[in-house]
Amino acid sequence: MSGDGTTGRDPAASAPPNHSNISDAVGVSYATGPADPERSSGGDGEGAVTARTGGDPGAVGPLGEKALTQMRKGVLEYCVLAHLRRGPSYGLEIAAGLGRHRRLFTSEGTLYPLLARLRRQGWVETTWRPSAAGPPRRYYGLTVRGEAAVAAFAEVWTPFRCEVDSVLAPVGPGGPHADGPPMHGSEGDER
Repeated sequence: MSGDGTTGRDPAASAPPNHSNISDAVGVSYATGPADPERSSGGDGEGAVTARTGGDPGAVGPLGEKALTQMRKGVLEYCVLAHLRRGPSYGLEIAAGLGRHRRLFTSEGTLYPLLARLRRQGWVETTWRPSAAGPPRRYYGLTVRGEAAVAAFAEVWTPFRCEVDSVLAPVGPGGPHADGPPMHGSEGDER
């Protein structure tokens, strides 16, 4: 500590810490190797995570990952239910189907606890079926309650998404959200 009662550190040092592993920051694990382009030396010796540039236009930094994690928590169960509208599936089939959407689904480790919770809620039911590839597999199927839950989610999703898009729209010359649609369906309706 310096004589003036401060630590003598740069004020920027009080900023949130950089994390060498995204899972430390947001609780999502990613397989990363030494050649991972998301890792860079942040100048602080901690190997700060930075957003990729160039090759992957969809890459995000640690704050974006935190936002994605929060959004996944709200929508993943409904996406699993929507996937099951196609018919019963076992865990790895669900993971493969949702895994095509890498911002939505990141690991099987989150899927099985979610499926167990959906089963306890009565939104999915399970059956065991023989498998030519080995032991029997547990298949998850949508119940009537699960169908009602995903239908209710689908009904509110589009208007909700439109309102979020409106709030996030750039501010135009005519005032807040001048370039986007009116909020809540009518001009000047500020609920």
